[in-house]
Amino acid sequence: MVSPRGPVPDQYPLSLRLPPIPYPRFPLVGVLHSGSVVQKDALITNYYEFLGTEAAKVKSQAYVHKSLGEDLYLSFDWQSSSTGLVQMKIVPLINLLWTGLVLLMVGVAMRIFALPSKDAISSSQTYQR
Repeated sequence: MVSPRGPVPDQYPLSLRLPPIPYPRFPLVGVLHSGSVVQKDALITNYYEFLGTEAAKVKSQAYVHKSLGEDLYLSFDWQSSSTGLVQMKIVPLINLLWTGLVLLMVGVAMRIFALPSKDAISSSQTYQR
């Protein structure tokens, strides 16, 4: 058995063997919009564990660029020792979604915690028969 820390003898019990260390891969990507630089060095990080000759992705941290009209998400997958596949996703009007959620929460809180006014209590008592 081979790990990034070196070979692990098989005669040791499983509880004494150390777990593999996640190995980071991080490309720096330049982000352009209509020819102008949005971000010079966008950092995208993936963590891999090596299991023998195979590498498995353990954790991924995407780059997110937020703007008023849309959000840009960049992620990548390691293809070989010198190449990777960068994936880009644009999500339009995400800030409008968050604004709507906040307004909904404020409205629900107002409805739950609003106490009836004294005028409303007195007017409801006058109309009772």
